Amino acid sequence: MMQRIYFLAFLLIPLLSFSQNSSLSGTIIDESTNIPLIGATIIVQGTNNGVTSDFDGNFTINNVKVGDVIEVSFLGFVTQSISIKDFNSKVILMEEDAASLEQVLVIGYGSQKRKE
Repeated sequence: MMQRIYFLAFLLIPLLSFSQNSSLSGTIIDESTNIPLIGATIIVQGTNNGVTSDFDGNFTINNVKVGDVIEVSFLGFVTQSISIKDFNSKVILMEEDAASLEQVLVIGYGSQKRKE
């Protein structure tokens, strides 16, 4: 009987270690200016679990497991997918997306005659 209990415990311990969720924290920074990005979006891929970075570019996202992939995005920057290997604090450098900046359209307000 004791052997069965040890055998079951031996089988369950690895399952418990894989299912442990933790929180991940870090800072989102503009790579070219080293300025923190306020309001960057951090989402665990394939879930609705996400947060935005605060005034200092810091974030903390809960219910993350080793092996999850987070997507970090911010308007005008290249979206990054990062695989979680540990729960150490991360510094994520965002690279400007020059192609998306070319697609910006500026609209001015004024008056025109109908024939124009």
